Amino acid sequence: MATYLELDKCTLLCSCKQTNPLCTLYFCRHCLCLRCPNCVSHEVDSYYCPNCLENMASAEAKMRKHRCGNCFDCPSCGHTLSTRATAVVHAKPDEPGRTTAQKAYFLACGFCRWITRDSGIPDQQQAAGGWQEKISPHFKRVCSKLYLVLLLHVCYFGIIFDCCIEFSIMEPIACNHDFRDYHIKDHYLCFYCLVRICLDCSVFRFSYY
Repeated sequence: MATYLELDKCTLLCSCKQTNPLCTLYFCRHCLCLRCPNCVSHEVDSYYCPNCLENMASAEAKMRKHRCGNCFDCPSCGHTLSTRATAVVHAKPDEPGRTTAQKAYFLACGFCRWITRDSGIPDQQQAAGGWQEKISPHFKRVCSKLYLVLLLHVCYFGIIFDCCIEFSIMEPIACNHDFRDYHIKDHYLCFYCLVRICLDCSVFRFSYY
């Protein structure tokens, strides 16, 4: 029992002449050989949500940016939010003095008791599919900064543009605010650019690696 969790005590020889524990080896039924993780290629069979188990095609998952449209995470603790129903009383416009009750749905966290009403998000008339993602107020400013960095990235490799832009804002300036990192990858040049944008004073710094 002392060596129960020590998997390297007993290793097997793979076809690539490397020793691996049995729990990390695969058996190929076609060539009848042992394969280690370095000898196999992993492919995605299907995309699904681990919370609601919704299965979707790869094209639909890419269109949704690999996000589930029915499940949301709590912004306070990260726990999965659950849908709660409540009755809202409305007055009938054609019959004064008469009221009618309608169902309204909101999201609530069962761990920290956070609800969407605390953030001013209005209730929805349907249980699923009606929640819209709130756009960040810094979205346009971040996109404009990233556009300048992409132009500088292309100019760094000597490609000539017929437009001229001012890069004085890209000089390092002393700032005590928090920076948010953005990674940009050029798939053709395999070149990475790290952009650090300050969300308070719009100053950003960049570095290539």
